[in-house]
Amino acid sequence: METLEQAQNELVKLATVVNQIIANQKLLQRDDGCLADCAVVPHTLSDEVVRMIGHFELLGAYAARPYQKGQVVTYQNRMYVCVAPHQ
Repeated sequence: METLEQAQNELVKLATVVNQIIANQKLLQRDDGCLADCAVVPHTLSDEVVRMIGHFELLGAYAARPYQKGQVVTYQNRMYVCVAPHQ
């Protein structure tokens, strides 16, 4: 049987975990229940979503070469979108 002190310690641990979950949720969700601004960024989108949105050109794996605005490459399992033409 647990002692009162052990039960209190468990409740403190649970409160810490719940507070961490709430803090993380606040990073993702606004007070009105919608996603927080910048919670979803281009590299987190699947290829299917990028195609649905349009105005992007999926090129596949990154290569050292010039890119134009809207071209999308993958590198180390992340997606990168060129936002300005560069050489």
